[in-house]
Amino acid sequence: MSLCFNKLGDTGIQALSNALKVNIGLVMLDLFGVEFQDEGATALAEALLLNKSLLDLRLANTKLKGNGATPLIK
Repeated sequence: MSLCFNKLGDTGIQALSNALKVNIGLVMLDLFGVEFQDEGATALAEALLLNKSLLDLRLANTKLKGNGATPLIK
């Protein structure tokens, strides 16, 4: 699923993350150009720990920096 350049922000990423926690069918998520910060990155990282079906996550051009990217690296 491509959500490129959508204006989701932290709130939208948090909602998406809640859905990813119970997702069983989505295998690719493209967030190219979706801007979000620390709160969204933390929510996304937590969801990815529970998600067993997502195989391809694209985060290019999200403008995550420093502490915001750290949860996703772990």
